Amino acid sequence: MFIEQPLSILDLPQNIHFIQLEYYYKDYKKQYFNYLSIPFPINLTDAVDKRCAEYLAGRYAATKALFMLTQQQLPVPANPDRSPCWPPGIIGSISHTDHHAVAMVAYDTQHAFLGIDIENWIDTAIANDIAKDILVNSEYTNLGQTGLAFNREITLIFSAKECLYKALYPSVKHFFGFDYASVKAINIATGTGIITLEQSLSAQWTAGCTFHIKFLIAADHVLCLLWPT
Repeated sequence: MFIEQPLSILDLPQNIHFIQLEYYYKDYKKQYFNYLSIPFPINLTDAVDKRCAEYLAGRYAATKALFMLTQQQLPVPANPDRSPCWPPGIIGSISHTDHHAVAMVAYDTQHAFLGIDIENWIDTAIANDIAKDILVNSEYTNLGQTGLAFNREITLIFSAKECLYKALYPSVKHFFGFDYASVKAINIATGTGIITLEQSLSAQWTAGCTFHIKFLIAADHVLCLLWPT
């Protein structure tokens, strides 16, 4: 069901471990949870197979990344808010589409945050509908400068902001929307961009804080990653 996809071109720090898996949700069977030693969460009892397969793929990617880091088989259950519950001393991030699952982990003494997000390319009609919910004014001004098609640029900005959310939520512990950040300086050649907080989230993460995003563009998806630089 799972095929590992090495991505050495990411140039991650050696103390961050990353896994990307390709999978086929139509091959899902519930017994895979037992086979892979991943606890089946009670909140998925009535879920459709596709949702169960996505959860399984994400958690399997996470356990593989954790093994690379610790040489131990460690579970990643869910917190009450359904965010991943990482082992003590470890931080990480998980994301998935209906065909790919990704995870990255590190020790929290070496990195303050990690964020990862993978998204299928959003359809143009949907991108038109949701752009107003994703973009702030400065992003509207810069649209079209990347050379990407409109729907791909919207997808990239969406993914970058999701990546930031996953990186900072563990420390701020509250929801924040797309209007809290802006994405700029997108460089397709280097696969990099900058994301800036437009509003303060906490005493640590205040308006004006900037983060460097790394992204990879594929035929069917975009992958965004964020770590301290």
